[in-house]
Amino acid sequence: MEKKPPNLYDSPFYYDVAFGFRDISKEVDFFEECIRKFSKIKVNEVLDIACGPSPYMLELVKRGYAFTGLDLSNAMLDYSLKKACKAGIKIKTIHADMSSFKTNEKFDFIFCMLGSISVESSTDFLSHLNSVATCLKNGELYLIDVAIQFD
Repeated sequence: MEKKPPNLYDSPFYYDVAFGFRDISKEVDFFEECIRKFSKIKVNEVLDIACGPSPYMLELVKRGYAFTGLDLSNAMLDYSLKKACKAGIKIKTIHADMSSFKTNEKFDFIFCMLGSISVESSTDFLSHLNSVATCLKNGELYLIDVAIQFD
C-alpha cells in the first residue's frame, strides 16, 4: 500500500510558518486603503474566507476589527482559536465549505487571500458568490486575491 504524503494544510503550525514571509501589516494597510476608498459604511466586522491559520487575525484585531474566520479544516480553525486565546483576544470561527455557506451574521468586509478560492466549476463559484452576498452588508466589500491556474 502506497503511503500518502502529508498535506501541509493538515499541519496548521507548519502552514503558518511556511507562509510567514509576508508583511501582514502592509497587507492590512492595503485592506484599509480599499475600505477607505470603496466602503460606504464604517467597517467593524470582518470575515476571512479560507482563513487557514488566520495570519491577518492579530493585526486586524489590533486595529479594532472584530474577526471571524471561515475554513473547511477543523485543524486550522482550532489552531486559530488557540492563537487568539494565547493573544488574549476573542474571535469567531465558522466551519464551512466556501462554495456554499450560511452565517448568522452580516459582515462589513470579507476577504479571501493567497489564491484560496477553491471551486470546481462555474456553478460552485456562483454559489460561493451567492453565499458571500447573503452575509455581506449592503454596499460593502469583498476582496479576492486570486491566482488563475489553467490546466
